[in-house]
Amino acid sequence: MAALQARDYKRAGEVLLATSVFAVQEDSQAIVRQMVMENDRLWSVPRDLLQPSTPAVDRLERVAVPTLILIGTNDVSQREQADVLAKRVPGARLVVVPGGGHLLNITSPAAFESAVREFLR
Repeated sequence: MAALQARDYKRAGEVLLATSVFAVQEDSQAIVRQMVMENDRLWSVPRDLLQPSTPAVDRLERVAVPTLILIGTNDVSQREQADVLAKRVPGARLVVVPGGGHLLNITSPAAFESAVREFLR
């Protein structure tokens, strides 16, 4: 992404907001915009500080709690990670929400609530 390479974090946020990943109903657009634009600090954290000594992906088989993985069909940038979690976390349940974006509780609140309620039963 050219905006990130240029350290233009405002532009990077605008690019993200223009994708289907962050598409929400009009009444939620302001809060999603605020969340994305105020998250610009994430881009400036040195990547080496974000790397644990043992990557979490190498410990997935040790997860010993019920795990629900929720992802929307429009959240294409996270689909690979969701699939890895679903395959490697013992007993994990993957729910793919049709038309859902990255912020499922906002883009698809009814489907989000239904999936969580069903999981907690």
